[in-house]
Amino acid sequence: MTQQFTYSGNVYSNSAAGTTTFALVSTDGNNIAYLVKADIHVYLSTDDGVTWVEQTRPADWDFDVAGTSVVLTSAIAAGEWVKVQRITPYNDRYITFQEGSLLTSHELNEGEDFSMYVDQELFDEARNIVGTKVTRVTGAAPIIVNNQDELNPVVQLNRITGAEATVDPTNPSWD
Repeated sequence: MTQQFTYSGNVYSNSAAGTTTFALVSTDGNNIAYLVKADIHVYLSTDDGVTWVEQTRPADWDFDVAGTSVVLTSAIAAGEWVKVQRITPYNDRYITFQEGSLLTSHELNEGEDFSMYVDQELFDEARNIVGTKVTRVTGAAPIIVNNQDELNPVVQLNRITGAEATVDPTNPSWD
């Protein structure tokens, strides 16, 4: 299944051979905004998105003049996929305020954008995890599993009541 992005990326899987320009628009049609150009990553796949190879900037790609599309230095071949994704580094603070400094609306908005972009990327990642399915559930007695419906496996635990245990308290299956 192809990754889906509400906010932070897009997988271009049906582009014509010879295409070089890919808009910074998410799978759901939202503009992919970014704080710095280094947060945008471009990947190519020749095996229907099973594996991705990150491209380097500016050797393999760069931004258009407006900064709203990525432009590959070499056109894609037939069947090649392109993934454009914003990855905002969140391990460090983006803005550090100094004591006694005046806060500008630009600094406050930029800090808020940073938080929003990280949240959007987490949302998109969770969306792709939720879209996967359970393929098999296993269990050992007394757990019984019915995998007839892969999306809704039925797990049954066969346990006994206190009255049943009283009838034969030495039966090892009660363990």
